[in-house]
Amino acid sequence: MAMPKAFNTWTPEQQDAWRVERRKKLAEYARKYAEANREKIAETKRKYTEANAEKIAERSRKYRAANAEKIAEQKRKWNAANAKKIAEKMRKRYEANPEKIAEKTRKYRAANPEKIAEMQRKHRAAARQQAAADQFFVMAGAAQQISEAIGKPKQKTT
Repeated sequence: MAMPKAFNTWTPEQQDAWRVERRKKLAEYARKYAEANREKIAETKRKYTEANAEKIAERSRKYRAANAEKIAEQKRKWNAANAKKIAEKMRKRYEANPEKIAEKTRKYRAANPEKIAEMQRKHRAAARQQAAADQFFVMAGAAQQISEAIGKPKQKTT
């Protein structure tokens, strides 16, 4: 689609309108071509990827490095939206490879004892805190029952 001969004499609005129309026509052409040549395009893309694996890997690495926060947010959203799918996939993986998973777990625990000890310490601290909170509410409930039994007005527990 060649540019009209008197294109430079058109107003900027006319030029913009022509460009928009041109983009629409080219997009439609590209869509029809891709639809008609799906296998050919897939094969070309596969060959290019195979021939330029290092180049593509480097480009991906640079993109991930430059957009780490964006990618982390996308991953967090996807994981939140697909929690059941992920859990099912992991369950199947564990069932299919119990020895492999056990070996990886053993190696990880042997290589990261400090990290595991820290996680266990945090877990135990959280459990103690939860137990203390539960105990507080049990005691508050008991105090309220006692006060009701002896006829005193209700006390606010929290």
